[in-house]
Amino acid sequence: MSRVGSRRSALRQLFGGLAAAVVAACRPRLSVDSGMGPAAESQGDTASACADLPHGDADEGWVAVSLAQHPELEGVGGQAAVDVDDALLHVLVVHEQPDCYIAVWRVCTHGACEVTWDTTEANVFCPCHESRFDIDGTVLQGPATEPLAAFEAVRDGDTLWIHRPL
Repeated sequence: MSRVGSRRSALRQLFGGLAAAVVAACRPRLSVDSGMGPAAESQGDTASACADLPHGDADEGWVAVSLAQHPELEGVGGQAAVDVDDALLHVLVVHEQPDCYIAVWRVCTHGACEVTWDTTEANVFCPCHESRFDIDGTVLQGPATEPLAAFEAVRDGDTLWIHRPL
């Protein structure tokens, strides 16, 4: 196996199951209306979905990212490639809505290309082969078949904390 192939294999093993375990806190929370119809948005849950998330410290896998180093993340709609090499963290971060950030692994699971945020479609896009991913890393459109790892991201003052499980 080539060095690149073994590295991809190791990354898939390390990050493959994470996306399924991460809750997409930025999504509107849904509730079923008495079981009589389709799910509907719960009033008030959307705005506070991300604001109340706690964060831990570095010993628990939380990585501090200074917003001063990524001023594009200050405003809603902002996005940035964030690298913290000593934490093995290479993510695309999007300020999706007030007090709500998403973070997904920045390398497409199909062809190892860097993904970007498509503001028009509000999803993650791989420009190499046109795979698309939801904000929780789920594959929306192939050729990718494996999800992107998704990470909890919480703002506290001028710091964005990203949870990188140990």
